[in-house]
Amino acid sequence: MHNVKNKFILVLVVVFSTQLTAQTSIDSVLFSVSKNNKSIQTAQQFWESQGLNFKIGSTLYDPTVNFDYMKGSPVTAGNQVDFTVTQSFDFPTVYANKKQLYETQIGQGNYQIQIMRQNILLETHLVCIELIYLNKLNSILVQRIQHAQKNYDDYAKKLEKGDGNIIEFNKSKINLFNLQNELRLNKGEINGWMQKLTELNGGNYIEFRDTLYPFQEELIGFEELEQLSEITDPYLKNLEQQSLIANQQIDLNKSLWLPKWETGYHYQAILGQQFNGVHVGLTIPLWQNKYTVAQSEAESVFTQTQIDEHRTSHYYEIKFLYENYMSLKLSYHDYLELISSLSSVEMLEKAMKSGQITVIEFFMELSSYYVTYDNLLKIEKEYFGVVAKLNKYLL
Repeated sequence: MHNVKNKFILVLVVVFSTQLTAQTSIDSVLFSVSKNNKSIQTAQQFWESQGLNFKIGSTLYDPTVNFDYMKGSPVTAGNQVDFTVTQSFDFPTVYANKKQLYETQIGQGNYQIQIMRQNILLETHLVCIELIYLNKLNSILVQRIQHAQKNYDDYAKKLEKGDGNIIEFNKSKINLFNLQNELRLNKGEINGWMQKLTELNGGNYIEFRDTLYPFQEELIGFEELEQLSEITDPYLKNLEQQSLIANQQIDLNKSLWLPKWETGYHYQAILGQQFNGVHVGLTIPLWQNKYTVAQSEAESVFTQTQIDEHRTSHYYEIKFLYENYMSLKLSYHDYLELISSLSSVEMLEKAMKSGQITVIEFFMELSSYYVTYDNLLKIEKEYFGVVAKLNKYLL
């Protein structure tokens, strides 16, 4: 029992080893992607241009200049000249509401960028986790091939000397072939994910060969985690900003029902006489804005519904991930215990050479051990993947 406990502790130390370079490496990859990702850059440029677009219409109207020259008929009627310079403007409340509105719209653009950035960084994090798993598997496969190659060479020599048999030789040959093929496929997957990482980094290659996952402390409780995740959720903030925009649009549309003013200078010359003075005009909105307030109010109700819907879906999404995390954590622990209780490859080889087990039993036990250890690696990858998703709010 004491030996099993020591083996379990050894496996636990190997699997959970904290390597500062692993944490730093993933952090540096995320930092690089946040700077170089083309989608993030495009979003930033788009919302920068949209910020200027939101300001359109918030300034005064262009001044109007009118000039009329009319020849009289008959000639004795004289000629008439009219010259008018006017400036139209909305009621002062309109400009205040427009300023509030475009500032809120610009703020919403920042949340849109945060949403994209967070999603891309999470995708990058998950790619790194996939690569850690594949790199770790690659290292293990290399070790397995070394053992398999040694067994194959030993059985080949025995067969040449007449001490072995063809069944043992074929078993070792098949085992070596399968491992070599698995390694080849694994390297292909590594190359594929490295290309994905390069794409996320804006086409700039990143060397990522980590085999250890970053250190992960115990997650906080579900309720606290869900609340923190909701507080920092840029998608929720974006919806809340949209609701604020809808309410400000209501205020703006109501203020547009106030009269528009027009003032300026008017000059007139006729029959040798000149007249000049102040021009004042008034526009009374009766039909143009008929449905604008109702539409804005409907938009406000719709955005509030979206907020409620997102809060509900967000809660159950986090709940699902957290329950999955707890399940994977338990399975991970169980697999570690199981691996620690199984005979290692070296122990199986000793048992076979001492005659305690047959060659057939050796390969059966070896296959079972490999399958169990591979399942442990997959559970480990899924575990850290779920942790990354639950910690998305930190990105």
